[in-house]
Amino acid sequence: MRQSKLTAKIYLFLIFLFSTLILSGIELKAEKKIRLKEDKTTILSYISQFTINKNEEIIVPDGKMSEVKVFSSNGDLKYTIGRKGQGPGEFITPYSCFSNDNGLWISDLRGYKISKFIAKNNVYIYKEFIRISGLCTDIKVKDNVIFIAGYITGNQGAYALYSKDLKNPYKTEYLLPNEFKYGYTSDKKKQFLKDYRERKNFSSFNLSGYFDIYKNDIYFVWPADMRIIKINIKDKSTKIFGHKTDNFIKPFVSKELIEATRKRDSAAIRELKKNMSFIGGIFVTPKFVGLIYRGKYDNSLKGGPVFIQFYTHGGKFLEETIIKDAIGDIYFDHPFHYSQDKSKLYFLNKKETQDNENDYIYEILVFGL
Repeated sequence: MRQSKLTAKIYLFLIFLFSTLILSGIELKAEKKIRLKEDKTTILSYISQFTINKNEEIIVPDGKMSEVKVFSSNGDLKYTIGRKGQGPGEFITPYSCFSNDNGLWISDLRGYKISKFIAKNNVYIYKEFIRISGLCTDIKVKDNVIFIAGYITGNQGAYALYSKDLKNPYKTEYLLPNEFKYGYTSDKKKQFLKDYRERKNFSSFNLSGYFDIYKNDIYFVWPADMRIIKINIKDKSTKIFGHKTDNFIKPFVSKELIEATRKRDSAAIRELKKNMSFIGGIFVTPKFVGLIYRGKYDNSLKGGPVFIQFYTHGGKFLEETIIKDAIGDIYFDHPFHYSQDKSKLYFLNKKETQDNENDYIYEILVFGL
């Protein structure tokens, strides 16, 4: 009798192990590296995000140069979009980007607008813009609705995620209260405001967040905590999940960081942020949810190792693995793009040159998923 019970337990364990292997048997296969090449007149200056269109062109907003660079699939510079300014098709700090068959959308971090460009004779030309009231760190477009991660005040407070109808930009739908991204529920809003003023349990990295959309669900993540918020677009129901490992070091506001920020001591801020982790964003495939983050700074890498976590759509943690050859910069701002059509992950490496620590080589690592 005892042996039959033992056999049954072993049998159940083998079934569990086999099912786990099926779920977590995710292969991240390195395919190639694409070096982004510069020319004498156009220099890569400050890159944080990028997207890849249906023609496999690599589209890169350059925040410092106030323009958007378009590269071929081989990394050759083809042309640039926009220039510095506040007029139509111009940028102050181009930042987040999104492309689909209908066009290209670029947010202006300090210009408080999102510009749309359409392809004509294989070149993007300016079409129109949407005015926004605060910063924007991520955008997606689905069914004539643009979803925006940023900061906006609404009828019941501040929000970290909202949407606008592209046919009627004055129509705004508020999706994620700002306190919710920090882990406070609606009944603890007063406590959230008090803690925020006193900087208790708050991160040193206060950008709004990043997200992806799959079917009727939005998956939102804040750069400073391993907390994924799943929001249903239809009924606004939410679910929170995440799995912290020893590789993730949550960034908190310290007295030293407050002092360095007050003095605008960029060198001290960099050193303090080396001992923290930052989440670079989230993407969703038909099979799983992927979350990418940077680990603790490694002097031998001249950056931090980059990890990727996998979850089911329902929030079950599957596995965590390191992204081979990926190097995370101190300011880890959504340095990847996932292509649903090609099932490929593109990661942007910013590597210091041997000659000068202020000079960088930008390359894109391509992985099959």
